Amino acid sequence: LALDALHDTWFYFTHLLMHKNRWLLSNVHYLHHQSTVPTPFSGYSLHVIEALIVFFDELLVCFVLPMHVNTHRLYHLYTTLIHIGGHASIELHPLIPSLEQLLWIGCKGIGQVSGQLNTVLYHNLHHKNPSKNLSLYFTHWDKLLRTFCNEYPSEICRVKREQEKRADTKYYAVMLLLLSSTLVSSFLCYTTAYNVASLGVKLLWA
Repeated sequence: LALDALHDTWFYFTHLLMHKNRWLLSNVHYLHHQSTVPTPFSGYSLHVIEALIVFFDELLVCFVLPMHVNTHRLYHLYTTLIHIGGHASIELHPLIPSLEQLLWIGCKGIGQVSGQLNTVLYHNLHHKNPSKNLSLYFTHWDKLLRTFCNEYPSEICRVKREQEKRADTKYYAVMLLLLSSTLVSSFLCYTTAYNVASLGVKLLWA
């Protein structure tokens, strides 16, 4: 939860910077917003400068919230899945929840959506209206700094009603299968990249 809070805060203010700074917006962040209708491939469709800015907090974590390296790897793998799902264009709630969403679902069930936590629709609205909904996991920074999209509460209620009408066991089974395959693919890509990088470092130091 502390990692999510740190990650969300860093993401919000660096994201805000990239929208407020004209040079960053027109030369760096524009690449991500070429996806006006997001897809899972949009999640990491980033300029290299944006990637360096956004993921710099991964270095900060080592000093602010020290933890075992494997714990950090597992956390990052899971957040990768969340980011991919967050650009799916279709509302996935209650599937692939953040830790906070998982706690909310445990307390309130799958039918309700918390007004304090993000969903796929929340970020979809950002791609439609780039000055709104800049946060990652929570909604408090958007509300405090007036970047919250006021259409969101009514839209998420409408989407959830439509979900309830069409949802059945087969629907969730297919969604889980697709998400599981994404997780497996992400894990294989991650472990391959890690092992290749480790081998490269060993060869350099040999």
